[in-house]
Amino acid sequence: MEDEQPTAPNEPRSFEATGGAAEGGLSVLRQDHEHVRRLGEEYRAARDLLDKVTTAERICLALTVHAQLEEEIFYPALRQAGAPVDMIDEAVVEHMTLRQLVTDVESASAEDALLDAKVRVLLEYVEHHVSEEEDELFGFAASHLDLAMLDARLAARRASLAHEAAIQLKSRLRSSGPAGKMSMDHPTASVHAMPGPMRAAAAAADMALAVLPGGGRIRRILKPERADDSAASSSATVWPR
Repeated sequence: MEDEQPTAPNEPRSFEATGGAAEGGLSVLRQDHEHVRRLGEEYRAARDLLDKVTTAERICLALTVHAQLEEEIFYPALRQAGAPVDMIDEAVVEHMTLRQLVTDVESASAEDALLDAKVRVLLEYVEHHVSEEEDELFGFAASHLDLAMLDARLAARRASLAHEAAIQLKSRLRSSGPAGKMSMDHPTASVHAMPGPMRAAAAAADMALAVLPGGGRIRRILKPERADDSAASSSATVWPR
């Protein structure tokens, strides 16, 4: 398969606005919360292992970008505005736990009997964190910060972080992670794919730079007999101008 060169560092569709997410300000962070919530629903509804693995990778990518975004911009802005220290510190510590849960999912084999449980625990933890954050930190921000200016900073940085995270994912999938390891079951993914599980994983990661949010192209690479089923998903996942 010929390598595709994604336009970078534009923002992938996974971080686009979702209906109603912008209400109340802090639209960028609310969009991320809604996006992960919908990915969680997609994961729970999935029955095919490949669908679960691909969605799990998308969840981890989204959470990694979101956590760094908040730590670089949102939490420091709250501290500067005089938000209660213990409230922010608790959120920071929760991010530490979240990162460990993400690492557990990313490093698991697709054959790991606990993979499904790991993803579900991660999703439950995220729901708890988001609920507290929107109730407490968002409320403080609404009355103490210039939300329009903050949103502009968050949007610009998120686009850059999303691109950086996809590049890191490409490196990781060369040798580890559920999606990369699944390629060992499909060493000849297509007539155009390079031979060998490592090369197949690398090809899947290249696709991640442009289309991982939709997951369709990774399905086509790792399981070519489902190409027709995933075509609609692939074509709908683009990098907006």
